[in-house]
Amino acid sequence: MFAEFGTPATFGRQIGFYVLTSEIHKYVSNWPIDFGKTTSLASVLLAICKLFWYMQTIISRKFQDSTIGGKGGRQSNVVLTGWKKVDLWGYIIVLLAISMGVPYFSIIVGSLQKLRGNGLQWGEFHDGPL
Repeated sequence: MFAEFGTPATFGRQIGFYVLTSEIHKYVSNWPIDFGKTTSLASVLLAICKLFWYMQTIISRKFQDSTIGGKGGRQSNVVLTGWKKVDLWGYIIVLLAISMGVPYFSIIVGSLQKLRGNGLQWGEFHDGPL
């Protein structure tokens, strides 16, 4: 709830779901700017975060894991050869291409589409300069 800002700020206002971070942004970015409410909400958010951090340090101090017997695990390296190595590199390249290509594709298509249209269709792109 505290770490993700984009989803509640984008979709939350449309459905009436408000969180502290989007409310802080609203009060500091919309006219008239209200620094009093912004500071109050930011102080509440800071207090909540500090409380959770303090609780986490108490819990982690109380329940520390230790190795029983004094021996740790032995690391082993796996050497891939032949088709396994080619398959692995192919998977990595496809994964990187998709993870980098989809955002760029959506940005390019979104910038070329008309303001109001029927989605991703050939007739929905700009014909000339804007």
